[in-house]
Amino acid sequence: MRTGSNVSPAELGWILFLGGCLFASALCLVELHCQTRQLFVAHEHEADVHRKLLDDQAELEMKVRRAALASNIGAGAAMLDLYGATGGETVTLVEAPDGSVDFLPEMRRQLEDYRRRQAAAAQGAKAAPGGEP
Repeated sequence: MRTGSNVSPAELGWILFLGGCLFASALCLVELHCQTRQLFVAHEHEADVHRKLLDDQAELEMKVRRAALASNIGAGAAMLDLYGATGGETVTLVEAPDGSVDFLPEMRRQLEDYRRRQAAAAQGAKAAPGGEP
């Protein structure tokens, strides 16, 4: 039996070897943790891109349905021996920022121009029969 802190060279060699293995294992663990974090961030980025692509797909499908709406209406009207709708006879409504339903901006401008022409025509009709004051 030994007394004190006498360590044989073989034991010291094993201690250094096992300490080196422990240190290398710790370095590998830190590296794996870093790689795991990078993969997690990359996965989240790809999931975000996937969600954006699904949103774009839904938007494009909606646009295709809107574009095909007139031909679908025309086909349905033809089956009933009716005339199909044209762009001049169709009014598209949208949701206004305040939540109400409103016309598209182009249609709103056309309506305002029509109202101005009607008001001008009404004032012209009032002025014509009575002559000039």
